[in-house]
Amino acid sequence: MQKSVFNSPYEYKWQQLDEKTENDIVNQLLGIMHNQRKQPDIWIVGLKQVTKHLQNGIQNAQDKRIKVVFLCKGDEPVLHLYSHIPTMCHLYKDVKLVTFGPGVEKQFADKMQMKTCLCFALTEMPFDLSKIPICQVQWLTETIVLPTRVRVLELPQIQNRKRKSRD
Repeated sequence: MQKSVFNSPYEYKWQQLDEKTENDIVNQLLGIMHNQRKQPDIWIVGLKQVTKHLQNGIQNAQDKRIKVVFLCKGDEPVLHLYSHIPTMCHLYKDVKLVTFGPGVEKQFADKMQMKTCLCFALTEMPFDLSKIPICQVQWLTETIVLPTRVRVLELPQIQNRKRKSRD
């Protein structure tokens, strides 16, 4: 059985880092992570904490400290957990969003002695990220007309079964 539904035209095009750039950034981050405990004021660790800081910066212009957000989206298949991050980074203004492919989250979590490390942010740029653009979400930047797309969903066939009476 199929069902047609409207699909949102508002999709963020996630940046894809080339393998060399990703490896360079990961290695540089792993190199400075041992200083995390020595410089706790520049690290914001965890999706909830990063979201909270981004929200505070959006609502209060004086509370803008985040310079770059790192997201290990390749290790988390559930998109709705972090799909708000690009929009929040765009609204925060002048923040970079760096996304990583599979396998990187475990390296960061191990280095930080944590179970997981899906998302973290830094209030200072510890190394050169000039190749990474400021996060821009197209439909928030420009007045654009986006085409409506229809998606066809495959639904499992549901069989009506007669209930047996309980005696």
